Amino acid sequence: MLVLTRLEHQCACEHTGQRSSAGRGRLTVGPSEFYTIERLDGFMRAPCGRYRVELARMRSSEARAIRLLPDGHREADHLPGFWRSLTAGRIYIHPANEPCQVQGCIAPGLYLTEFGVSRSVDAMVCIFAALGGWSEPGDDAPRRWDLRIVDDSAGG
Repeated sequence: MLVLTRLEHQCACEHTGQRSSAGRGRLTVGPSEFYTIERLDGFMRAPCGRYRVELARMRSSEARAIRLLPDGHREADHLPGFWRSLTAGRIYIHPANEPCQVQGCIAPGLYLTEFGVSRSVDAMVCIFAALGGWSEPGDDAPRRWDLRIVDDSAGG
């Protein structure tokens, strides 16, 4: 099981004159913990709850990632954009170091920085190892896990 705990802290960065901000969190995979960022600025975020996840390659870059699946979730009228992205397979846990590099996804890192996280690719390698190693999508039966997203931004 993977657990993403959202925290009250935020970070921001500025690229080409545009400021982007992200909420911080902590992703637990077995005994390992990683820092995370999720883009704010009006971008959707997965609502708190339980999701199924699987290893996948991102459509845009073929990067190795973890895709959130719609298993067990019903369409929420108040979140039509999120539901469309989830059912289209576009919500991922993937490498990124700053808020401007994520749009509705979750990016893990080994360290916190002023502007986000660092060593995100290394964090993904550690996450894949904690899940039993990378296997190409389509190899045998897909390996899937549960992801629980909880909000601890109130400090509780």
